[in-house]
Amino acid sequence: HSEVAHQNCTMLELVLSGVHVAATAAVIPVWDSSIFPNAPLAIANLTKYPTPLLSEDKLWDIAWWNTYPSVAWSPETSKFQLWYNTNTGCGGTSHPIGMCPHLGYPPADLPWTKTPGGATAYAESPDGIHWTKPSLGVVQWNGSSANNLVLNGGASDPNRGIYRDNADPDSSRRYKLFGSFARSGPGNHLPGSGLGTMASPDGIHWSHYAPADSMHAAADTANNLLYDTTLREYIAFSRNHCSSSSCNESEWGNRRETRSTTPDLSSGNWTPAVEVMHGEAGYEMYSLVPWRSDKWKPGLYLGVGSFYATTDPEGHVYCELCRSVDYGRTWDRVAPHQSFIKLGANGSFDSHTCYAAPPLIDPRNASNTLFYYAGGDGPHSGGGVEHGRADFIGLAQGPTDGLITLDPQTPSTVVSTPLQVALRSDRVVVHVHSTSDACVPGDGLTITLRDAETGKELKRATIGVDCGLSMAQLEGKWTNVSAAFANGVKPVTLEIVSRHIGLIAIELE
Repeated sequence: HSEVAHQNCTMLELVLSGVHVAATAAVIPVWDSSIFPNAPLAIANLTKYPTPLLSEDKLWDIAWWNTYPSVAWSPETSKFQLWYNTNTGCGGTSHPIGMCPHLGYPPADLPWTKTPGGATAYAESPDGIHWTKPSLGVVQWNGSSANNLVLNGGASDPNRGIYRDNADPDSSRRYKLFGSFARSGPGNHLPGSGLGTMASPDGIHWSHYAPADSMHAAADTANNLLYDTTLREYIAFSRNHCSSSSCNESEWGNRRETRSTTPDLSSGNWTPAVEVMHGEAGYEMYSLVPWRSDKWKPGLYLGVGSFYATTDPEGHVYCELCRSVDYGRTWDRVAPHQSFIKLGANGSFDSHTCYAAPPLIDPRNASNTLFYYAGGDGPHSGGGVEHGRADFIGLAQGPTDGLITLDPQTPSTVVSTPLQVALRSDRVVVHVHSTSDACVPGDGLTITLRDAETGKELKRATIGVDCGLSMAQLEGKWTNVSAAFANGVKPVTLEIVSRHIGLIAIELE
């Protein structure tokens, strides 16, 4: 790998917990809990496309279950790409009615429903809305390769995630895949391994298989990996289980998100899976789909987590927004029990379950981020009133830089951890999402730099805001410059007083 060049200059230097860190951008998001540990936060209201974009409409789409989609933009073909996972056979009658085959599938006694199988399939779109499932001629199903299947995982859980790796200089390995493969069974054409990775030049033709069993992960979830250019490592997120008091099952539930790393996918040498996130008893962490932006300080990640209400008779699965400030080693929930991608009303295609794909910045409008997700119209395990479930691909959208803000509904004062700041300008810039309905003339932001040891005010900037603004970048200037701060670098705290303002980030120069 070569390092990804950052366009933004380093304009802010921080000392956090005594460790010197050079920030990759001047913008400090308010959700960075290593800097603002107690900030009251609000999450964006995403806009959902009203109808599903894809459904289980092919005979080999026997049961998507959670399908765990992945998406990418291909600049080579100018197309959106989407991968989903499907059961291509049910393996007899062991599954609940309506789960495999899915609700609405043709008669269940068709012979190809009797053989278990899990495949990864491919769709593409010119605009991200209208999708086709091309006939690829890659994988045989029921005696024909006239389908959109790109990988036969054998009798495995259909849970593979795909990542477009733009940092890899080898274009024949542009796409990476991580997930479960059958150790044996019909159609398995890979070396025996329960968990592994593959690579592809186009997301359609896959090779370079390497086992990943050294993780020791159960992997019965959405499996995702990405490459961190600072650590120079691949980071994989998967799942294990807890079934004893030693791991606090009674309070945190059975399912646990895990993290493993390797500098070299082809080696197959992964660090053992370490638990990085859990939910609650009755509201379990089901899966986590992480991402990061090169605009953020190294170590900052966001993720969409799915949480399964295990004691709910209707088996709902909710999507929440999660964050990490330490390269995904630990996570917390930005707004616990508040849905980020909201479930639809009863009777809609996504009334019961939500499993997100890693988000995609809209290639046509970088200020907009696309959240594709799998929505289900019945309970997680097929019980409840509906007795089954069909699955679909939906789309939600939100502001790229405004997914999390200071809560604008009530005035707040936020104080940072100690920072070591070298200011080169009297200018301070704030990025604002919106104002609340309670905003009145005179509301705005007051930003104060204080001596970290004495609390003495060193600099202050007051920035007025017009009520009703949306996605604005506003500028203020420092006043009351203390002689003690006029020259050199000094440890400070950053105090922000917000009056009905949805602050996204602050920028110091």
